[in-house]
Amino acid sequence: RIRAGEPDPFDEDDAEEFAPQVCRNDAMRSLLKSRTQIERQPAADTEDLIRIDRYVPELGDGSTSSPFLVLHNEILQTVERLVPSVPEQSCRHRAIARVEAAAQSIWPGCSVEVFGSYEADLSLYCSDVDLTVVNTGVGGVRSAVIDGLRQLGQALRARGAAVDVEVVKATVSILKFVDPYLGSSFDVCLNSPQRQVSRQLISTTLSTFPAFRPLFIVLKAFLVARDINTTFEGTCGSFLLFTLVLSYFERTADPTCSLGHHLFAFFHLYSSVLEQTRVGLRCSTAAGPGRWIQGGYFLKHMQGWQDDSRPDS
Repeated sequence: RIRAGEPDPFDEDDAEEFAPQVCRNDAMRSLLKSRTQIERQPAADTEDLIRIDRYVPELGDGSTSSPFLVLHNEILQTVERLVPSVPEQSCRHRAIARVEAAAQSIWPGCSVEVFGSYEADLSLYCSDVDLTVVNTGVGGVRSAVIDGLRQLGQALRARGAAVDVEVVKATVSILKFVDPYLGSSFDVCLNSPQRQVSRQLISTTLSTFPAFRPLFIVLKAFLVARDINTTFEGTCGSFLLFTLVLSYFERTADPTCSLGHHLFAFFHLYSSVLEQTRVGLRCSTAAGPGRWIQGGYFLKHMQGWQDDSRPDS
């Protein structure tokens, strides 16, 4: 902030350099003030109707026709920097192999499978890796699962393949640890019954909505930067974020919009439109062979889920 009487630190050269950005900022402010809701701009004589996974070509003056299209390009560039690089993926694959070797020392014939965000290419470079150990012979009794996870944690420590080992007891208990060579966190469960369902849901979503992946990754980074991305702490984990983004695309999104429009519309929907104290949401999901439950919104009290002591739950 410049105090009264102090010289302006920006000279005329600075003003000339930043003039294009000032114009873009003013255009964005004017656009937001003139709209009471986010909606797609009509197709212009430039590249408004675009493929989501492609950059918008710039005009001759180095700009694009819309601030939302500038944001579209910035989102794609940001995603390229947020996802794991090829060397990082190679290191993670070696870490997964170490987990499988430790598991097979306890349960010969078992195998380790990757699921969740990392398997679906929806993870950040700093994201946890979700693993499940299958064919262990461990039953579904909670105490047996917890004992099995403790054995696996001890085997990993003995091999020098894990630090900060912890067993989290929950509906689906998990083993959490950090790989000392990679520095990444891993979450391991035993015989997860939901992995096939989640794979089908993620695969269908990504093929149906091409804009889902870049929007999801940027929003995930937004949550991580604010440390509000941990499920068991009551904040927004990956599954909840997946549900919010999927519901947005199913119910409100125009598939021809740019990513800039999608980002603004997503925040507008969940910050200003959806009345979270009274309304819940569900996503379309498979209910068995040939059966499909249509997603939508519902009133919480109609499901017996209204809790005035926890209005946002």
